[in-house]
Amino acid sequence: SSDEVSRIKPWAAFTLIGRPRLVQAPTLDAELMQTAVALNKEIYGLETMQEMVDTLENISMQDQIEILNDTVCNQAQIIRDTWLLVQLYMARDLAGIARFNEQPHQDDTVFNRFMQRILYDRNALMLDRMDVYLSRGKAFIAVGAAHLPGKDGLLSGLARKGYKIAVVF
Repeated sequence: SSDEVSRIKPWAAFTLIGRPRLVQAPTLDAELMQTAVALNKEIYGLETMQEMVDTLENISMQDQIEILNDTVCNQAQIIRDTWLLVQLYMARDLAGIARFNEQPHQDDTVFNRFMQRILYDRNALMLDRMDVYLSRGKAFIAVGAAHLPGKDGLLSGLARKGYKIAVVF
């Protein structure tokens, strides 16, 4: 209804508008969770749902509106870019994902603030929280691929902490 639309926050709108049409297939997250449950593994989160929402809530209203305007005006390109990211992921091309995240945007200042909040600040938090599980050994940690590459990515952060990084798949 129009009343519901009037209450939606700009960050929720740009998140929904900027996504490709859903496909009828389980997400990788759901598959990993189902496998862990079937194997009777302990499951922990590196961040809570409330922390993820707070990350978006704490983007300034001016930036949210700018991102929403950009998303509405460039939706077709954003959808194409999403499929490009899927292809980079399927090709295991972390360098390509990092380059994708560094490409110029309509307003680089807004984009840089957004990336700092949505990716790099969360990476720092996740990196700290991983230590508990990694120190116990035999940990399997799943994160979105965009969190891995770059100087502020999780792989570099783990290497700085002294962990050995190796490709296993």
